[in-house]
Amino acid sequence: RSSVRISFLLPFSILLLLLHADHLLPSRPPLCVLLCFVMIRRPPRSTLDRSSAASDVYKGQSRGCAIALHAGLRHPTRLAGIMALSGYLPLAGKLPSEASPANRLTPIFMAHGVADPMVVLARAEASRDALQAMAYAVQWHTYPMQHSLHPREIQDISGFLKSVLAPQAS
Repeated sequence: RSSVRISFLLPFSILLLLLHADHLLPSRPPLCVLLCFVMIRRPPRSTLDRSSAASDVYKGQSRGCAIALHAGLRHPTRLAGIMALSGYLPLAGKLPSEASPANRLTPIFMAHGVADPMVVLARAEASRDALQAMAYAVQWHTYPMQHSLHPREIQDISGFLKSVLAPQAS
């Protein structure tokens, strides 16, 4: 019996605490990302219990996007995919030395609103460019929206999940 898990990072109460910590220390924006990374560094149980292809997908939106990218690309075991919505890649300069070989080929779905006032499009594009320069497989999508979710984006996410979670031919 196979299981599929999408990790929506993080539990709401923990995220509120960490967002508050960032508010108290505005000069250190990666703090939230680093604290979340420490908490999720252990491989998911479904990954530890399984010897077949990966079926865990990390998904995050806004700061959750930063956490999903930071943790997913450093994760010690293979993930099926990473969904990075309306966010950015934190600490991109450190990724080449910290990246996990297990996730060098993990598909990354990145989506962003062209009118996003919270995380400007240029920052997301710079994150995409940095990942592509490191040879990550990035599927890039933009939508006519601000910092939210677009109906077409939901369809594209569905297609991405179907492709990364499809049963592997033996």
